[in-house]
Formats: sequence, structure tokens, C-alpha cells
Amino acid sequence: MAKSKNILNTYRDKALERISTDEKEYHRFLEYCGRGNIHKLSFNSQLVLFWQKPYAQVVAGFDAWNRGGWKPHPPWKPRSGHL
Repeated sequence: MAKSKNILNTYRDKALERISTDEKEYHRFLEYCGRGNIHKLSFNSQLVLFWQKPYAQVVAGFDAWNRGGWKPHPPWKPRSGHL
């Protein structure tokens, strides 16, 4: 758990550094936060997501995806035809 928290903190810090030193990146981040439901996340979560998935538009938790009928595929078990 501690290792994954350190990784998330690193992503957050890198994103924060990026948006605080580059005006274009700052504006990209603001536009990013206005997409879909990303504005509902905490500021730290927005930063981490911006670093990891800069083209994401909508996010949902595991249970929400299951309620919607979408079954996520574990990263260690790719869908057939996908590598």
C-alpha cells in the first residue's frame, strides 16, 4: 500500500510541477477538469488522472462500471486479440 501511495504522490507532484511551470499545460489542465465528470474528483485525484490519462473524459469506480454492465479486464489478463 505504501509503495502505491508513493507512486500516486509522484504522479501528483509531476503533474503539479508541469501545470505550475507551463502556462499552456495549466490551461490544458483547466480544460481537462471541465470534461465529463472529472470536476467531481478531488484536486489530487484530478492531478494524478491528468498525469496518467490526459485524454480521459469520464471516470467511474469499479462498482459503477459493474452496475453499468461493463466488466473491466484485469491488466494481467488481456482480452482476446489484444496484447
